[in-house]
Amino acid sequence: FVDDQLHRLREDARAAGAVASLPAKLRSIIEQRFGLGDCEEKTLQEIGLQYDVSRERIRQLENDALSMLGRMLKGANDSQCKPKRRKRNTGT
Repeated sequence: FVDDQLHRLREDARAAGAVASLPAKLRSIIEQRFGLGDCEEKTLQEIGLQYDVSRERIRQLENDALSMLGRMLKGANDSQCKPKRRKRNTGT
């Protein structure tokens, strides 16, 4: 149980770091869409009005941000889980 909580905390911290590293506009959209930090959860329409763009454009930006987050988190997991492979010395 404690190990599960510790793992969840590490994952949350990693995700928070990834969100923080997004460009400001994408970070703001993600924070507002999912109610992260001090933001209240908002609809695509509400965020679109704030940026004076359509809800479809906000959806596209949200998808871009989520893709970026997925790549960041996958890269972080890959680099932590796989040991580096040494090249074999073939003697030739």
